Amino acid sequence: MSRYDDFRTEGKSACRALPTPKSLAVCLSALLSPQTASVIDRLNREVTDILKDPTFIDKLAATGATPMTTTPTKLKTFVAAEVDKWVKVARESGAQAD
Repeated sequence: MSRYDDFRTEGKSACRALPTPKSLAVCLSALLSPQTASVIDRLNREVTDILKDPTFIDKLAATGATPMTTTPTKLKTFVAAEVDKWVKVARESGAQAD
C-alpha cells in the first residue's frame, strides 16, 4: 500500500494523479487547521458526512472533482512526504524564485 492510495481517483476526476517521468503529482484539496485534535477530529467527521451526500457528490462531479476522505493523521503524513519530495525536485532542478 503506497502513501497515495487514499488519494487515488481511479481516473474519475479531471484532477487526478498524473504520472510524470520521475514522480507522481497529485491534485489535492484539503482542510488544514492549527486546532486541537478534538476540533480536527470533529471537523473530519462532519466533512466526511458531507462528502457522502449524493447531492453534494453530484455537484462535485459536475466540476470534475471526486470526493475522497482520509484521516487527519494520514493527511499529515501525506502532506509532509509531498513537501519533502517537491523540495528535493525543486533543488535538483536548479529552480529559483524570481
